[in-house]
Amino acid sequence: MSEAYDRQLRRPRRFYLDETVGPEVTVHYDMSAAEFDPESIWMCKQNHPELVVQDLADEFDLDAGKQEFVRMTLMRRGVNKWLYARRQFIQLKHEVKALMKRAEIGSDRFELLQELNEKMQHIAKTPRWVEWPTKVHSCRKRDQEEVVIRGKMC
Repeated sequence: MSEAYDRQLRRPRRFYLDETVGPEVTVHYDMSAAEFDPESIWMCKQNHPELVVQDLADEFDLDAGKQEFVRMTLMRRGVNKWLYARRQFIQLKHEVKALMKRAEIGSDRFELLQELNEKMQHIAKTPRWVEWPTKVHSCRKRDQEEVVIRGKMC
């Protein structure tokens, strides 16, 4: 088999559940729950645990003690870590692009960086509408099978 075919097999799977929605957003603003769908999700702020705390405080009228409990729960469950990891991932993506610009086109190093960049782009452009099952499984594979992703890659 050819090298191009092998590369195609290693390329991440692309998934689209609804081709009509996507990230064409001119301005970012938060919306009410009534207008929240796979298309409008692109207009919501993200990437900071304090946004979650404020949403819950507004909805459930949480006092300072309960807000601190939510902050600690987000940290305990790993949400803070993954929001920080996402920021580091974006920085890494920029560094890989810079390395690609300095690498000689057609070289093994360029091909490796290009493959890495494609995989990183696939992860970064996954739709934001992701529904997890309400039951926590002990089997990671079963969790992955029940996760629903709606929307179009950005």
